[in-house]
Amino acid sequence: MLAYLGQPEKYDRARGRLSTYLLDIAKKKAIDRLRARSAAERRDDTYAALVEVRGTDPKQTMEAKVEAQRLWEMVEGALPQERDRQAIALILSGEGSTDVLAEALGLTGIPAAELRRRVKQHRDRLIKVLERLLESLEARRGHDQGT
Repeated sequence: MLAYLGQPEKYDRARGRLSTYLLDIAKKKAIDRLRARSAAERRDDTYAALVEVRGTDPKQTMEAKVEAQRLWEMVEGALPQERDRQAIALILSGEGSTDVLAEALGLTGIPAAELRRRVKQHRDRLIKVLERLLESLEARRGHDQGT
């Protein structure tokens, strides 16, 4: 009824009675509400499946911290320069800014195009170091599980 009152010019008397027109509007609105409710429920279910709220086992938390410390010690061994370790920490945290990485790497006073090139070289080098560390760690784990 409100849809008709808001836009009465949409009703075409030649196409049918007013009651039929109003019934059709009500039917379409009801279908829209059902679809919206179903879509909201699907979104909620999908979200709930992706993000489960779980309590973390303190033992697992401690083991993860110990493992992270071991991995970082491996990074420190593979990258003796502090600037490289700072850059790796930034990269692992998702930092992608050339300026921020350049500052961590100590690259200053360089034209922008050259700076981007050098930061990319350093980033690629550091990622290769990480990949090698992970490969050696996986190989060690496979060897430990095999014995």
